[in-house]
Amino acid sequence: MKQVIHKLICLVAAILVCLALTACQSGEQERPGRNTTATPGQDATVTPIATVTPSNVYVYERTATTRTASGIVNRVTVRFTEEGSWTDSVTETSRTPEDPGSFEITEKVTRSGDFTVTTVTERYEAGALRSRQTETDQEDGATQTVYEYYTDGVLTERDTDYTDGEGRCTMTRVERFGEDGRCTLRRDVEYRDDAYAVPLSEETTDAEGKTTTRLCPENRYLEATETRPALAVVTETSDDGERVLLVIGTFQTEISEDPLWDVNKDTDGSQIVFDLKEVYDGYGKLALQYSQDGKNDLIRAEIGTAEKHDCIVWERDLVTQKRVETDSYGSYRIIDVHEDGTEIVRFERKYKEGFVVTTETTYDSQGRVTDSLVREDSADGRVSTIRELVKKENGTEVSYVRQTELLDNGVPGTVKTYTQEGDRISGMMAWTYTYNERGEVTKSVCTVDDGTEESVTEYTYVYKERGTK
Repeated sequence: MKQVIHKLICLVAAILVCLALTACQSGEQERPGRNTTATPGQDATVTPIATVTPSNVYVYERTATTRTASGIVNRVTVRFTEEGSWTDSVTETSRTPEDPGSFEITEKVTRSGDFTVTTVTERYEAGALRSRQTETDQEDGATQTVYEYYTDGVLTERDTDYTDGEGRCTMTRVERFGEDGRCTLRRDVEYRDDAYAVPLSEETTDAEGKTTTRLCPENRYLEATETRPALAVVTETSDDGERVLLVIGTFQTEISEDPLWDVNKDTDGSQIVFDLKEVYDGYGKLALQYSQDGKNDLIRAEIGTAEKHDCIVWERDLVTQKRVETDSYGSYRIIDVHEDGTEIVRFERKYKEGFVVTTETTYDSQGRVTDSLVREDSADGRVSTIRELVKKENGTEVSYVRQTELLDNGVPGTVKTYTQEGDRISGMMAWTYTYNERGEVTKSVCTVDDGTEESVTEYTYVYKERGTK
């Protein structure tokens, strides 16, 4: 298990270094695709260029050849515009590099558009198309990403993600196809603010055209506690009728109102008791309490026995409004204002001069940190360290760290990535860069934590005069 985790960490590290170096080159970032495997030496396509060529000449094409410790050779060719933005790239791979004809195309990427940018990534195996990713980035930061997967040239699956300007997934669509091209499954899911929670709505259509709809509005949802997943009351409607489900994390069961429950036991009738079709943690009774302000919001859920309902409890304070605070640098906070006047910060992003993010933190409804990103720069500006909290459990924090050391001319000399849990550091990888007199990178060497070379990449360039086609 530890070896698997280490490999995943190394893969994530390689991808994030790619993102950092692309930002150095053109001010734009790539997003890794879903269910795809990074090509060894992938950082070859995104290394920094600090070009000082004559004003009438620009880098038109760059080829990066990466030799890995396992003997695989990758060749990545990228083309650029006069302004320095890349337009397309081709990745070729060979296990027998001494044979020039042994190189196979494994990936093609094209990018088009100015304000709305579309990037298409196609991946191949043995010459056959295996996947296509089409990402459309809007000017406000919102994205639509379509993932298509092929078997023997036939489309078998298509997944679509819709993400807002804050990077939050708002909706997904899943489609499956048979050998005849007919859609055998389609599912549309709309998410609430917390994309890890039970969806707001879910509509599924099967091969026979039967549709099942599941709804869980905000006022039927209680956020997770310190020890329990979120709880939701879901209404499911299909051709077979309607039923009500209790969903707690991955657990779900049908619920029905307890026929022996006397609503008159409550002075205001705000509580209803249900039977669980399947017990949860050994208990079979559910008591739901609703607000009496006309909104009928679910404010408390209790699971227990007929004699004692409140063995397990979920409860929430009602949020009456959300407030946003900003400053002159563009920093902002999103704040929940509760009925009793209590204010809890849910999201905070801070910038420094130059629109550079220094911290980004997300909190749960109790004000506890769920994830964060912190950027620290040395006093001389030569070293920049970004720490991303990727896990926080039982008081233990595990962070992914990316550290960039700049040379005198401001380009990266060394980039290190690793994960840190307390004082323990693991998965260390380091990229060191060499540049020519023009300020263009000519070589990069990737080493792992014991100093062993993982890969070596060498770069060649093709130049064009400006104004020529």
